[in-house]
Amino acid sequence: MNMKLVLAALAASVAAFLLGWGIYGIALHSYSEASMNKIDGFMKAEEHWSWLSLIAANVAYGCLLAYVMLRMGVSTAQGALLPGFVIGFLLSANFDLMMHAMSNIFYDRMYIAVDALAGGVMAALTAAVAGMVLGSGKKAA
Repeated sequence: MNMKLVLAALAASVAAFLLGWGIYGIALHSYSEASMNKIDGFMKAEEHWSWLSLIAANVAYGCLLAYVMLRMGVSTAQGALLPGFVIGFLLSANFDLMMHAMSNIFYDRMYIAVDALAGGVMAALTAAVAGMVLGSGKKAA
């Protein structure tokens, strides 16, 4: 197993968790609440969240971005920003558009664009952490 990949995935997982809290939990919280239909039982109250699932989701995301950056040969934070943004933007747009097509969760269509951009920024910064870790340490001869 590639130890740099493991370390990059762990660092990216922590970054994803913190960025998700900052972007979605603080910066976009009010906007998100105002842009979504209130569907009884859809969202769990915070005291009923599954923290294990939330952490596992961020670990999966960190692993995905670290693996993609490794396979692309990215070894700097700067080199990871654009591919990370594209990945996050497209994943977020895919999810939001599918939810819009098949559910009544969003009543403000502009939220789809805002969320896709936020997802792109979150992934860009998460991938940058992975890229930085992948490029750290001793260089192979």
